[in-house]
Amino acid sequence: AVKTATDVIVRTNSSGAIIDSVWQLLSQFVLGAQETVPDLIPQSLAVFGLVYPEQYLSQIAANTGSSNSVAATAFVTAFRVILSDKTVDARFDAHVKSALPKVLENLGHKDIDIRRLTLLLLYSVAQNKPSQLISLVKGFEPALYKQTEVDESLIRIITMGPFKKRIDDGLDARRVAFQCVYMLVRNIPDEITPSETAVVVARGIDDEADILGTTRLIVKELLVLSPSSLLSRLESVAEAVTKLASKKLTGTALRQEVESLRENVVSSFVIFVSLERLAKKSSSLMAKAMAKDGAYEKLRAVIANGSDDKIVATYDNANEILNRSE
Repeated sequence: AVKTATDVIVRTNSSGAIIDSVWQLLSQFVLGAQETVPDLIPQSLAVFGLVYPEQYLSQIAANTGSSNSVAATAFVTAFRVILSDKTVDARFDAHVKSALPKVLENLGHKDIDIRRLTLLLLYSVAQNKPSQLISLVKGFEPALYKQTEVDESLIRIITMGPFKKRIDDGLDARRVAFQCVYMLVRNIPDEITPSETAVVVARGIDDEADILGTTRLIVKELLVLSPSSLLSRLESVAEAVTKLASKKLTGTALRQEVESLRENVVSSFVIFVSLERLAKKSSSLMAKAMAKDGAYEKLRAVIANGSDDKIVATYDNANEILNRSE
């Protein structure tokens, strides 16, 4: 009923005063809400932005940063509803672009759920209308890359009988953050800072399986876009690969967990071999990328000496995978 009434009043009423009074009532209700508001409320807020973008879109964007997480969730959701509307024309894009920087400030919001919603919003724009992000990326890049880090404060351990399970409440947001990085690298590569983007590669290797999969896609794009930036991370990549390859599961690990770890190790070595092949093409770049007695030299020594059959076999497997893809 609220959504229907808002639609009728906003779309058919010619009195700006009446429309604004309804906006004030609705927005103040949301800003003061202490419990999750019904789904129709964000949809109602979105109507104002869709019909009168020059007046209300910036207000919706400003309210996405509310310290009240309930209100912030409603306004971010309203902005996502606006972005998903298929009836707007190209002229509407200018209003959206002017409001986006304020919305994307929420990549640093104190509430992880607000950050996740903002990341989903960014992913949608980067995938469907990346041109709206041109000239804006440098402003939110640091905050986006921060979201690719594991936040230890969001990790908790729960006990299930004799077992303990690690729950990462930041995982969903981190998944989307990596997907956002990939979309930016793929769709508007000239807007990103390759040296900063390359930093997330080592993080992705040391994370969950689907994040590692997205990391491989990022590497594939960076190999073309900025090989030198990617190669500068050779040491950190070698370190992350070695750490993953050395990971031990408990004796009670499920078969699925064992298989998942094996696949992750192979994927990490595919990234390592990709960088190694790149390094071999340029001795000067390789010299800059390597640290004496560093992680790369140590991993290469293990492979060359055959001192760890598992690592050697995985390395050979990664080479075969890349050979088939060429």
